[in-house]
Amino acid sequence: MGAITKQPHYVYRKYLRPWTLNEKIYCLMNNKKIIFTNIMNIGKENYFYEFKLCTDKEIELGKYFAENYCDSLMHIYEKINNALKGTYNLSDSIRKNEIIEFARQSEEKYFNCIVEDRLKPTLNLLYKEDFSFLENEVNSMQFFHTIAEQYCRTKKIKENTQNMCSKLGDSDIRGENLWILIRHSIAFKIGLSLFEEKYQVCLLKSKNGNFITSDQPIINFHSDFDGIPDEFELYYPISPSLAIMVSKQEKYPDKKVITIDDDEAIKWNDLIARLSHSQIYSHKKELLEKYIIK
Repeated sequence: MGAITKQPHYVYRKYLRPWTLNEKIYCLMNNKKIIFTNIMNIGKENYFYEFKLCTDKEIELGKYFAENYCDSLMHIYEKINNALKGTYNLSDSIRKNEIIEFARQSEEKYFNCIVEDRLKPTLNLLYKEDFSFLENEVNSMQFFHTIAEQYCRTKKIKENTQNMCSKLGDSDIRGENLWILIRHSIAFKIGLSLFEEKYQVCLLKSKNGNFITSDQPIINFHSDFDGIPDEFELYYPISPSLAIMVSKQEKYPDKKVITIDDDEAIKWNDLIARLSHSQIYSHKKELLEKYIIK
């Protein structure tokens, strides 16, 4: 078994590099304190993607969300869950620990790495304002799926799922477990919908490179993460100078670059800050200072 990632990142580290200086970035923590730290130290949590033993009801809900789209994935989850069940009667402590540790790292090692590997070449093209990958249907579909995965993988979405499940008042449905089971299915359906409905992809370009980002780097700018929004359009800053827009609005034409002034960049920054979880990132300390709550 390979090395175990005890503190996986829910914000892709390579994604943050355009905001760094020698691998360090300015980070506003909980709207209180700005630190200048290595990107290894932010956007992470111990065993964040750990697969824990699920109840029968959680597995059935996972199957419901996966039906006709991600059935094979749920089959894998069922096998992991059955293996975890079996550890209760397993006398071999070494084998028992191997199963538990495999469940802890499987999401990060197998699923998240695939998504990140697909995202890197796409971002490299977009940094050059190159939309050529969208001309290929397979690449286009993978792009929409990948950004949907990043949208669903964060701590804010995880906690939002936990909050919704807690309102059900059912001890057999725990949000932390359900999020692991359904996030890929939801991301797949979001990505497929964006592709099939022919959403436009354009870039916003900040004149003075003043975009910030956060631990919820992709946002639906019609959402406040409280309930299901009526519309779905994505804003995704990918560097201090560039941000991806996934939209159906005419003012965001497909495969175009739109230069915006500092006032409009600040409006998008304000939205990123408002919809962040607990961390906001920038290459300039002064861009974060306005969000400190005294």
